[in-house]
This record gives sequence, structure tokens and C-alpha cells, in this order.
Amino acid sequence: MQQVLFELSTGLKSSITVPIGWLDRVLSHVEQVESILRIERVQYLDNPPHWKHTKFENVPDNLLCNITERHNEWVRNVYESLASWSKTPPTDGVPLTPEQAARFWPALEMINVSPERWTAEYYENRMQHLFGIMISKESEGVTFGAKALTPRQAGAVILLLEPYLDRHDTRLSVPKGCDFLTADYEWCEKCCEAIYQGEPCNKRKCPLRDEEEG
Repeated sequence: MQQVLFELSTGLKSSITVPIGWLDRVLSHVEQVESILRIERVQYLDNPPHWKHTKFENVPDNLLCNITERHNEWVRNVYESLASWSKTPPTDGVPLTPEQAARFWPALEMINVSPERWTAEYYENRMQHLFGIMISKESEGVTFGAKALTPRQAGAVILLLEPYLDRHDTRLSVPKGCDFLTADYEWCEKCCEAIYQGEPCNKRKCPLRDEEEG
């Protein structure tokens, strides 16, 4: 389930206090993202402006994924900061008016990258995010909303998604005896297990154990 900050979803209703220089940093980030990803703002009638939806056709995959990760984290941080400052203003700060906030509010939107554009690093980060949610660790404001899975069960779900999302042959897995998702393992065909790199297998006739002992 996605966390939603309803009290901030449509803009500021009144001024709040923010740290000195914070607004300039925010506007700089927004200008950079809109410039690099070539995002346009549009407005319908009297509704607030918003980002025009685009498929980022002219942006390389690597750049798109890198900017998306950085921007989406920035969005979460801005919402969390504003929610915190609305309750406990910073000691030394300046007012942020609704009019000033409207200058960057259209950018408080998560960017979605279609799976066919995912780089190997982005795929692994998204799967780590999903894995964390399934084992009942809140991740990026999202919770599972159901009984937590064991790491092995969550790893099995990732394995089911692999044919549809893993375009780079990353092959993430939860190694035997581990509680984390990784690509840093060796596969033992005899044991039918992923063995974390550098860890010995406890089966006497495991080929990987023979290699280490030999």
C-alpha cells in the first residue's frame, strides 16, 4: 500500500517555515530534472499546472533511470520535510508561501520508467525495493498490507517476475541460509541451491564444497 500525504497532496494552504536556502535548492533540482528529461508543464482551465506525461523517447535509458531514482527519492524527502516542518518549524528559517510552493509543486510527482527501459542496476534496485516490502519492511512509503513473506518466499516471487522484467540476465536470488536478495552467489546444480559467494556448502558431496577444499 502506498503512503499518501493527503494534507500536502494539492499544495500548501498556508505559509510554513522552511530552512534558509531550501527553496533555492528545490527550484534548482526541479529546473535540472525538467531540462534533462525535457518535461513540459501544462494546465487545463483553472486546475493547477502539472507535468505533461511523456515516454522520454529522446532520453537514454541509463540517464532516465538515474534521474528517476534521484528525483523520486527527492519527492519523498520533500513531502516528509514539509509534513515535519508544518508541525515543528525549524528554529532558524523563512516563510514558504503557497505562491512560492506552487512554483515547484508540479514536480512533486513520481516518475515511472517502463520495464523495457530499465537498466540492470535499476532492475536490481526495484527488485530490492519489492523484496523489502514483501518481507514486511516499509520501503519508499510502501507497505505489503498482508502477512509478511519469509525471505525465501519473497525470493521465489522475484524469480517468478524474472522472465518478464530481467532484461539483463541479473538472476537475483536468496542464497541458501541467507535472508537477503543478491546476484553474488554460485549455483550448485547438484544441490539445486544458490550458495552465497565465499560461503561453504554443508553438503559433503557438493561440487562447490569440493572446489573450495581442493
